[in-house]
Amino acid sequence: MVNRVAAVVAAAVLGVAGLTGCATSASVTNSVSSAQPCPVGPLSVVATTNVWASVVDQLSGQCANIRTIVSSPSANPHDFAVTAATSAAFADAELVVQNGLGYDAWADKIEASLGQACPPVLDLGQTVGLTPGDNPHIWYSPTYVQQAATAITKALQDALPAAADYFAAQARSFAAALTPYLDEVATIRAKYSGTVIGATETLFVYMAAATGLKLSTPIGFMLAQANDTDPGAADVATFRTQLSDGTDKVLIYNAQTEGGLPDAMMATARQNNVPVVDVTETLTPAGATFQAWQLAQLQTLYTALGGG
Repeated sequence: MVNRVAAVVAAAVLGVAGLTGCATSASVTNSVSSAQPCPVGPLSVVATTNVWASVVDQLSGQCANIRTIVSSPSANPHDFAVTAATSAAFADAELVVQNGLGYDAWADKIEASLGQACPPVLDLGQTVGLTPGDNPHIWYSPTYVQQAATAITKALQDALPAAADYFAAQARSFAAALTPYLDEVATIRAKYSGTVIGATETLFVYMAAATGLKLSTPIGFMLAQANDTDPGAADVATFRTQLSDGTDKVLIYNAQTEGGLPDAMMATARQNNVPVVDVTETLTPAGATFQAWQLAQLQTLYTALGGG
């Protein structure tokens, strides 16, 4: 796994896959939706996290009722515990949108238990051309987000052909809504490409590549934190040194894997006047759109890098 994630740091892997056979409990309202009503009855869609629920919401407009599972910024999506209500939501859905790559492996188990009764499943990790073992945090890659949006639109059109034109219009609106977020990525890359930063785990790897920032943290440390294991002593010592000797200009801190070593590294950063930028795995606040959440984090990063 170390080699795969290390390769992702160097270059993003692109590709296209599609729907698979079937392998939440809170409702999500349409936050950025079409002013026009859906021309037919809405779909019932399940999304495994509120990150992808926000994207589906904006792409479906009034043509989908969306339910999601993981929405709390204080929860770790890796640790979600399935309930009977979760399984029932999957069984009632006409489309499931999941991250894949092991990130929401609990969804695979539900889908497998449903057998032939399972609705179509869009596995976004497969859609962008990755395989199990690759970094699952694909929503931190602008390229992967746009690829995922294209695949989601197609899945919606396949599930509800009578609304195909409606979904195409929603896709155009969503692409326009992404512009400030994409512009901020480009701004950071233009001004700060090559700047060395640290990170407490692998969440930010794709965005670091997109913005041209150089992650110096030992991959063994980041992987250990992402997989809830203990990093090697040498990796811990190297990371601590990088935060102390001026190597790292900013520390990216995953606020949803706090505790122990991540907190210790954050303390080291602050002791050495290294700005700390909090990032999360789910929408913060929970009701934000995907692009508003990402833009706010990028603006905080820009300031931390010295952009003012």
